[in-house]
Amino acid sequence: MPSPLKKTLAPLMLLTLLVVAPLLNIIPTHAQALPRDQTLYVVADIGGAYVGAFNPWGTADRGTYGLLYLPLFYYDVINDNFIPVLAKSVELVGPYEMIIHLRDEATWSDGTPITADDVIFTNYLVTQVLYYGPPACWGFTLEKIDNKTIRAVKNVGWSLYDAAVPPTIIDDVKELPNVVNITQQGNNYVVTFNVTWSNTYDYLGCLQMIPFPAHIIRPLFEQGGTDALRQWRNDNPVYSGPWRVKEVSASYIIYERDDNWWGKNTFGLPKPKYIAIIAYRDNPTANLALQTGDVDWGAMYIPRVWEMFGYGVGTWFKHPPYYLADGISPLYLNVAKPPLNNSLVRKAIAYAIPYKEIISRVWMNYTKQMSAIFANDLFPQGAKYVNAIKDICVAYWGTEDCRIPTDLDKAKQLLDQAGIIDRNGDGWRDLPDGTPFKLTCSVPYGWTDAMMACTMIVENLRKIGINAETYFPDYSTWWGLISQGAYDLTMGWDGGTDFANPFANLAGMFLNWYGFSAAVSNAMQNYVATPLLWGMLYYVDENVKIQFLRVFAKLHFETMYVIPLWYGVHWYEYNTKYWVGFPDETNPYFFPVAPWAWPGGPLFIIPFAIAKAGETPTLPAWLRPENRLSRADLWRKVVEAYLGIAQTTTAPTTTSPSPTPITTTSPTTATMPQTITATVTITQTTTVTSPTTVQVSTVTSVTTTVTQTVTEWITPIVLGVVLLVIGFIVGYLIKRK
Repeated sequence: MPSPLKKTLAPLMLLTLLVVAPLLNIIPTHAQALPRDQTLYVVADIGGAYVGAFNPWGTADRGTYGLLYLPLFYYDVINDNFIPVLAKSVELVGPYEMIIHLRDEATWSDGTPITADDVIFTNYLVTQVLYYGPPACWGFTLEKIDNKTIRAVKNVGWSLYDAAVPPTIIDDVKELPNVVNITQQGNNYVVTFNVTWSNTYDYLGCLQMIPFPAHIIRPLFEQGGTDALRQWRNDNPVYSGPWRVKEVSASYIIYERDDNWWGKNTFGLPKPKYIAIIAYRDNPTANLALQTGDVDWGAMYIPRVWEMFGYGVGTWFKHPPYYLADGISPLYLNVAKPPLNNSLVRKAIAYAIPYKEIISRVWMNYTKQMSAIFANDLFPQGAKYVNAIKDICVAYWGTEDCRIPTDLDKAKQLLDQAGIIDRNGDGWRDLPDGTPFKLTCSVPYGWTDAMMACTMIVENLRKIGINAETYFPDYSTWWGLISQGAYDLTMGWDGGTDFANPFANLAGMFLNWYGFSAAVSNAMQNYVATPLLWGMLYYVDENVKIQFLRVFAKLHFETMYVIPLWYGVHWYEYNTKYWVGFPDETNPYFFPVAPWAWPGGPLFIIPFAIAKAGETPTLPAWLRPENRLSRADLWRKVVEAYLGIAQTTTAPTTTSPSPTPITTTSPTTATMPQTITATVTITQTTTVTSPTTVQVSTVTSVTTTVTQTVTEWITPIVLGVVLLVIGFIVGYLIKRK
């Protein structure tokens, strides 16, 4: 028979659970007050803190792009087409000119028409004043034809550029279309190239431009300059999207549908009335909320995600790898630091990395090893370029799939060949002069996946005799070391997967547009990589692009300045308890799909395509393929226009290339100027400023991230009182007993 104590404690504990459980609910109280069947709960940021600011040049809380501010077009990676949004059409009228037509009905939320002035002034601030901000028409001069029509004229310039070419690839280089002169110097060659400092992918990038209201930002800039723009909170935004800000706290933002939105007759209205974006403190808490249906849509790392499928949770695939790949994960080496300036050492490191083991243990096979040329061949756009160099991959790596194999014996042989052996019998390799060979793999503390990968790389390096260790400082310390060149091995971000890759990613890594590879860029500044990379970005003929790519592949495989690791995982999950119709492999109407994806495409698109649970989702007419702009068709017109001009015979002029923005996954925006001086053999010196503007795309695109730590005291105080009362009661009962 239960004791009197147990009889008393049982209802007491039940009462405690009834009181405490609501206090521990993982959705913030105000967000819970929304009608559940009209609210889409979204997780886009883990551990973030929102501040109620929506400034593209300062702090931009989640939803600034996609909910409040819209682009001319959104690009759908998986279907390879553009979705007209603020613009209704675009036409190419020559090799260097296109005309963009804005929607006649488009207005700002205050009723002011969205015009060419908004597009042109925003673009001016981004590309000529601040050099960062929302997506813009980099490399173009914009002109107003009328209020709803813009002429975009491509900025193109040429200059001569001298580059050292090793004898192993000189025969291939001779066949390139931009070679002007070749001079032999001993066993090496100096080749003069006519380099066009122009990225033809800018045509497509320009279509994703996001304007801000000129009648708001122009007076702000004229009165206070760039400081006023950076400090602008924009906490009462005049917006172009179908949502307005209802409420903001440090842990959530609630957006309310604007039923008077200008686009409701063109696009309809989003299905939910509210979107609540929640910032959970950690992944486990967010994962539990997704499993219980308290969250409808998120982008979290979930171990063994397939075990959640029985709770209504879905991912892009219902089978391994469950997620689509997005972007690439490279290993950057400080090639300015001996012996990492030795290609034999760099190749040895590449052979020593346990690629498959890391992908299995760290990533749970959610991704795959990257192709050696950095092209994402999980998408058709990238697969054609990997196939084009398959014979080169076999020759250099012995693999038809163009992956670098793990081969510890080969790694040891290369180190022996470099003269790096154990000279004192302590079990660790030493440099030829007797200096101990030590390496450090460093990533920021908190990047748990990268920390685990670094640890496993170090374990294998130690197996081949390198005294390697890990170092995990805080982010600011780590970035300071990267900026100063005080590192050995590190991992960083890239430009994602889109129409400009792998070429933009190659330029980003090897020309230091991403900020990780100053040593690599310096090593290559008078090297053949620069004209090869710009050749791939400029020439539009696919056969010519592949010609450049094949030469670069040989150069890259011989030098191995940056080591390809694996594809990034595009985290994406949904729960169908309250909403259905999310995109996946059976319904692939849009990609990317993570709610943090920049510049906000999923946040804009998906709420229009979903439906309440129990209803049948219907794809809106404007999202159907026939109402989209084919990227292939537009690119074909660019190709035809460019092939109609002489790309290699234009007289060279001294010019600086237009900066080209690269979208990355870093939480800050940085501009890193770098000057390359090339001495030209034809009695001319050309100074070229590399494009280095980096656009950021995770939490916000900002130069200064304002982090606000907010402590909610009500819950712990009430919980403490309840537990204190329970303690007194239990103590009293025990004392009586």
